[in-house]
Amino acid sequence: MAYLDTLQKVTIDTVDGPVKCVGCSYNGVAFFVEESESSGGRNIATTSLPFTNLHVNEDLGGRVKQFSLRIYIVGDDAEAKRSELEAAFDAEGAFELVHMYYGKFQARCTSYSFSHNSSELAYITGDVSFVPEKDPKAIERSSVDTRGMAAAKADGSLSRAAALFKQAFSIAGKAASVVQATVDATNDVLDSIESVRNSMRSVEMFVMNLSQIRDNIGLIMKTPGDFANRLQNLLTMTRETFDDDEDWNTYTNESLTMMSRVEVEDGETTTSALRSMVQRLALMSSASMVVKCVLESSYENSLQVYETEEALNAAFEAAMARVNSVDDYTDLADMLAIALKFLRDVKSGLAVVVEKPLNDISNVLTVAFDTYGNLDRVEDIIDRNEISDPSAIDRRFVKVLSK
Repeated sequence: MAYLDTLQKVTIDTVDGPVKCVGCSYNGVAFFVEESESSGGRNIATTSLPFTNLHVNEDLGGRVKQFSLRIYIVGDDAEAKRSELEAAFDAEGAFELVHMYYGKFQARCTSYSFSHNSSELAYITGDVSFVPEKDPKAIERSSVDTRGMAAAKADGSLSRAAALFKQAFSIAGKAASVVQATVDATNDVLDSIESVRNSMRSVEMFVMNLSQIRDNIGLIMKTPGDFANRLQNLLTMTRETFDDDEDWNTYTNESLTMMSRVEVEDGETTTSALRSMVQRLALMSSASMVVKCVLESSYENSLQVYETEEALNAAFEAAMARVNSVDDYTDLADMLAIALKFLRDVKSGLAVVVEKPLNDISNVLTVAFDTYGNLDRVEDIIDRNEISDPSAIDRRFVKVLSK
């Protein structure tokens, strides 16, 4: 027997004729339903690429399913029933909804309205909408590995950038002027890499690889696959050369700076097309490494995560405005979305910066012990509040971490 067959049914006489309804309820209050609608789908953001007839679609996740009901309240006590139902709809929180097709589940009322007819005092119609409330345990069970997804996106973009370059780049048979222009553009990219990679200038392997590319750039370009690997290696040389205590946050900033330095040409001529390929390779490789470094960085509090989110948004949105390839745009958008999702997960478990009130002149040792129960974060309090005299803090509030 279908669930609908177990619900109470009634025929209501209205000014428009009899209406067959089914008994339902919310928050323990019953009402009659004539019609039911449900909606869902996917959240799709469509973005047009400037100066083209192209667009990209970004899937932002599933829409929250919504249930809309056409309801009736009848009887001499219709007003009292309406008042009781309004209280149920207005109550904060999620309550059990008995739905005519979907059965029983927890839901929240998002909106409702009632219509009154002066000639029919015992007859009130209304419309109400609900959204389902997910079980927190179910959300936890279905949680995704955002770190793994972000790493996979970054690795995939890095590989695609090299593969596309290997497939499309070739200086064979090109005029000497074209080759020289491409060499000059590559040297510009190498100059940018060298200038932003402060953390790597003292690493012998980095310096040696950079010099080898410069000294043999014309020859290396004849083998696009080798050229792409060498250029990407300059941007991705990290784990095998960094010490364990290396500041990944610093390398994140270097990669973000590299992204901002790379300009991508339109590629309308042979010369500009070749230069554009080199620039695209550098840009997409830098973007991939930004994401990989974000995953490895450490975050002490939510403010640091927020600052990283702001930097990511600015760099990736600027890059998406510069690229002229749908594939590049989509890769950048996908990497940004999953990196931000990862950072939101990280932020949810971190301390936030709060203001601690001070009732009198205090000192940093007292503030640290009162806040944390120890003196481990004395220097953090001094630095965060730019305190010049730790022995006498003459201010109403100091910024501390919530945990």
